Amino acid sequence: MPQRRRSFSLRQCTGDKACEGGKPCMDVNQTECAVWGLRGECKNNPNHMYQRCPQTCGVCTNVCEDKYDDCATWADNGECESNKDVMSTECPASCGLCAKLEHFYHHIFGIKDEL
Repeated sequence: MPQRRRSFSLRQCTGDKACEGGKPCMDVNQTECAVWGLRGECKNNPNHMYQRCPQTCGVCTNVCEDKYDDCATWADNGECESNKDVMSTECPASCGLCAKLEHFYHHIFGIKDEL
């Protein structure tokens, strides 16, 4: 069974979208990213999306965690699949996106976290 309610600290970006080294955390193309985000690509294609569309995918914040206590229940009821757009941003931990994000950042950027 996948772990739930994990949070993953990115630590390289702050809420104001400024990242370590002064690199901004912004979408490469806002229009394309918005369309891809609505199609569920943040979950279906995280390697590409987190690199090109971090703002759309909600990875510009410091912590990847569920925003609601009911997220685990909603995920168990299949909402991660049937309601991808909302669940990917509101309940990323319960939908397994934090683990994907953690893997992506470890693999691409060598960033370590404190789980």
